[in-house]
Amino acid sequence: MKLTSLMLALVILLTGCAASGSQFSGVQAYGGNSATLYIFRQSKFVGGGECPAMYLSGTKVGCLKNGGYMRVQLQAGSHKLETRNRMLEMGPEPSINFSAKPGEIVFIEWTVSISNAVATGAVTGVSASKGFVLTPRNLAVTAMQNLKKS
Repeated sequence: MKLTSLMLALVILLTGCAASGSQFSGVQAYGGNSATLYIFRQSKFVGGGECPAMYLSGTKVGCLKNGGYMRVQLQAGSHKLETRNRMLEMGPEPSINFSAKPGEIVFIEWTVSISNAVATGAVTGVSASKGFVLTPRNLAVTAMQNLKKS
């Protein structure tokens, strides 16, 4: 009984971290002299409980949930997309610099991965990396087919 309750609590906790907005239904550009930025994150177990805050040129634009995407209107020009480390989190703060022209649509993927997992007796070591990847439109649209608005 305790195991069933624990499993149910874990499922509820983890599903609360997943994107639950509307399903991605295709690329939509903002009009006028602005550009469009899509930030997306494929659904993965690694880092699934984290909802990193996204900052565009220093302004918070939202939290990117696991399996989610965001569409952001921006002015043409140079920009910096970044996240900020959480309390007790070490390492560099991930960021990417990019530029956008009027009418352009830019796709950037947020990735989290684990490598070099080592277990020696009771001691376990894991290396993790996270960051942004400027992604070509065709690959981004394919990856975003099953995502929901964050």
